[in-house]
Amino acid sequence: MRLRVTRLGTALMATAVVLAGCEGATKPPPAVNNVVVGPGLVLLSPGATQQYGVVVSSSNGTRLEGRTVTWSIDDSTIATVSATGLVTARQNPTNGDRTTTIRATVEGKVGSAQVAVRPSAAASVQISAFTSVLSDGQAPQLT
Repeated sequence: MRLRVTRLGTALMATAVVLAGCEGATKPPPAVNNVVVGPGLVLLSPGATQQYGVVVSSSNGTRLEGRTVTWSIDDSTIATVSATGLVTARQNPTNGDRTTTIRATVEGKVGSAQVAVRPSAAASVQISAFTSVLSDGQAPQLT
C-alpha cells in the first residue's frame, strides 16, 4: 500500500499540530466593563478620613480581582485621596458643605463617588457684656 500525502492532508496535519500546541495556552483576562466606587456620598468633618473601595466587573457581570486602580479627586482643596482610596477632608472655611468627586480608573474605565466636607467649627466663641446698671425688666446687651 502506498501512502499519498495531498495538500489537504498536509493542511489538516498542520492544523492538528497547532491545535495540540494550544491545549495549555491561557486565555487573555476578561476586559473591564464596569467600575463601581463605594461608599456613595459621605459627609466628613475637617480632618476626618473615609476609605473608599471599588468593585470591578466584566461585561457579563463577573467580578474581576487584582486589577490596578488609580485614584484621583476633582478638587484637592476640599479633600485628598491616597493611592489606596483613603480620602482625607481638608479644612472648609465656607458657610456651607463643599462637595467634590473622587474617581477610580481601572484599565480606562472610570467609576466615581461624591464626598462632602462640612464647614470648620469655630475654635472658640467670646461673649462680652456691656457693663451698665439695668432696671427691672431690662436685658443686658451682649456682643
